[in-house]
Amino acid sequence: MASFTQLLNASPEDLLRIFYRVKPSSNAGFVAKIDDVAAQLDLNHAQLICGLGFNPQIAELVDVISVLGFTSPKLLCYRRDELFTHDVYDQLSIDDVLDLYTHCIAEQSILLETQSLLPARLDEIETAATKPSKPNTVISYKMELHAIYSSTIATEPFAERRILSKQQSGSPPTQIWCDEIKLITENEVIPPGNLFFSDQLSPAEKLVLIESGGVNVSMIKNRMQNTAITEAERDMLEDHLR
Repeated sequence: MASFTQLLNASPEDLLRIFYRVKPSSNAGFVAKIDDVAAQLDLNHAQLICGLGFNPQIAELVDVISVLGFTSPKLLCYRRDELFTHDVYDQLSIDDVLDLYTHCIAEQSILLETQSLLPARLDEIETAATKPSKPNTVISYKMELHAIYSSTIATEPFAERRILSKQQSGSPPTQIWCDEIKLITENEVIPPGNLFFSDQLSPAEKLVLIESGGVNVSMIKNRMQNTAITEAERDMLEDHLR
């Protein structure tokens, strides 16, 4: 038996020790073969694939990979990426995801790979969060965003893309849901003053920036000189100056 976190952090020797006791599955089906191995370790499909796939040591352990039915580390990573991107706290719990983020901060190659998957993963979660069948998704999502922004995982380009993509897509205001703008400024990913003059933020989000203390009166007055700002934003700024 093994845990998701143990697989993430295991040395090559530890991985060999874990899989030495695993009986190769006789099932010919791709998913069923992995499920059989996962059950022997008291894990589910996604925990097994992502736990191994996000461990950089696995690239050298061809024998372990073959037990799962993969012929190369690259194929394992393809499956890992698919599962991590589309799993909305079903097989990978929020605790698993948070452990992964802690792990990848210390592993540069894994950090870069994880960062590349985040836009698609977060889009997937945001879509699921609007469904009545997923009542706890928003809570877990807030925890995940907090872990991303309070670490080296979130970069300035990442945050800028998040803001721009939400503006262009017309999707629900998830920045407000999860106080994402507040997370961006509190963790100094982007200075509040830089965001304040952006046309991509809503008046409510601009108010978060003002209340953060990073926007002064002269900046507000300067913004109001812009004749292109919306009436809603101008009303908010005027109310704040009263």
